[in-house]
Amino acid sequence: MLHFERAGSGPPVVLLHGRMRSSADWVRYGYVAGLADAFEVITVDVLGHGQSPRSAAPADYSLAAMEADVLGVLDACGLARAAVFGYSMGGRIGFGLAAHHPQRVTALVTGGAGPYGPPEGREAELRLAATFDDGIGAYVDGLVAMLGGSISARYRAELEANDAASMAALSRGNAEWVDVRPSPHVPLLMFAGTADPQWARIAASAGALGAELHGFAGLGHMADLARIDLALPVVRGFLLRQLHADAA
Repeated sequence: MLHFERAGSGPPVVLLHGRMRSSADWVRYGYVAGLADAFEVITVDVLGHGQSPRSAAPADYSLAAMEADVLGVLDACGLARAAVFGYSMGGRIGFGLAAHHPQRVTALVTGGAGPYGPPEGREAELRLAATFDDGIGAYVDGLVAMLGGSISARYRAELEANDAASMAALSRGNAEWVDVRPSPHVPLLMFAGTADPQWARIAASAGALGAELHGFAGLGHMADLARIDLALPVVRGFLLRQLHADAA
């Protein structure tokens, strides 16, 4: 069973974080405090992250398996349905849920994510897995070099807290994810920073799906999520509109 925590009361909303992150992001950035007055907020550590169990089996990180993990959280909470708000990898899990289990999703919000397989391609995921095979330190050193030689001590500590075998398995499992098409019956909001490398693809996907789309000018991946002053009003307003309509 995945680790999860519940806060607030009202229509349920499940929050799913990105790769190598944890549910602590939602607390740190202020999303739990910003939503819990109107919703029951359920923050989840996905498999291999935070306080959830680890696994070195790639099959445990298939899209179907990660969808099933989230459904297990809903079942443990006694919930037939919930809204899902996922960022990056969490958003891609959300797309899978809306495609394969739409009867359990009242609304979907995604940030920095599209309804497709590995954003950088299958081979890139397999190369990333090989890096993790050499340990978390090898990944962090490569990231530092890519970012110009330095990252904050807190960010380094958060990255190094991840389990290398789990991250390698996640990358190998993620390499096999494929494009999905969420049900048109699930209301959909998508947002991303316009400096996110995936922005054009995300925007095109939103247009094809008829989603509500918000682009935050000049912000990159994760920077959009951190700007709670921009993202929270959009997310909160959408959820209030959709979940009020769902309850009517």
